[in-house]
Amino acid sequence: IIGLPGEQVDGITIQASTQNFQGDRSYRNASTITDKDGKYSFAFMEGNVSVWAELDKNSAWFLRHENSVYVRQNETVTLDMRMEKPVRVSGQVVAKVDRKPVAGVQVFVRSKVQSGLDWVTTDENGRFESRTLSGPIDAYSRGPWHIFPDQLKDVIVPDSNEVFQLPVLEAAERFADGAIH
Repeated sequence: IIGLPGEQVDGITIQASTQNFQGDRSYRNASTITDKDGKYSFAFMEGNVSVWAELDKNSAWFLRHENSVYVRQNETVTLDMRMEKPVRVSGQVVAKVDRKPVAGVQVFVRSKVQSGLDWVTTDENGRFESRTLSGPIDAYSRGPWHIFPDQLKDVIVPDSNEVFQLPVLEAAERFADGAIH
């Protein structure tokens, strides 16, 4: 794991997964933690292997891109991953029908080149604060409220120590049958 600028990142949980195409098509998963030099390794992983960092909500780092590599039997592969400091963003979610703030919406603001999740919940005024990587972003929601896609399609988050204010996000209720109103 390499941080910016070239600084090693230790103590990060790294996950790997590969599918067994022989027999039951089961997945094989593994986990390890980077050492003091930011290095990690997995044994006995072959095929299409996806590797990502499992970062908690308070992590000082985010991973730019999930990495996938094809590994042949008895082959050793080196895969460096680039970690970056996240940028803080804030925003508000309002109901599409009346533009009133919506409390309790679970929101995920994600850079289009970011791996990992940082779900946050809006407060009583529909406001939230989250972290993401700089660059183009998307916003997602889960639960009873649906944030409409492409509302942030023209937004580019700058690399800054200041909190970046997002445009107001419109959402609609998602009903049990999957319909959005």
